[in-house]
Amino acid sequence: MTVMVLFLMVMSVYLDNEPPILYCPQNQEVKKQSDNPTIKVYWQPPTYRDNSGQPVIIFTESINGSDFRTGSYTIQYEATDQVGNKATCTFVIVVSCKHVF
Repeated sequence: MTVMVLFLMVMSVYLDNEPPILYCPQNQEVKKQSDNPTIKVYWQPPTYRDNSGQPVIIFTESINGSDFRTGSYTIQYEATDQVGNKATCTFVIVVSCKHVF
């Protein structure tokens, strides 16, 4: 008598179609305190999480600690997870002059 044993392996495939969640800081206003044409502006980097638990790549064209002139600046960050899902967030930095009356 011949006995055949069949093993069936069930493989769970996880399809990640959810983008990361990206939390940008709140808008901020910075007042220049001197006559210097620029001021260095710093902000908290965004926080993120991804359902996969894997690392996320964060990209921005804005450099934290850069010199800004008087005006309004939109800062945008983009997060990309390991399979290419993307999310963006933005916040605004307004640089104004200190007015002395």
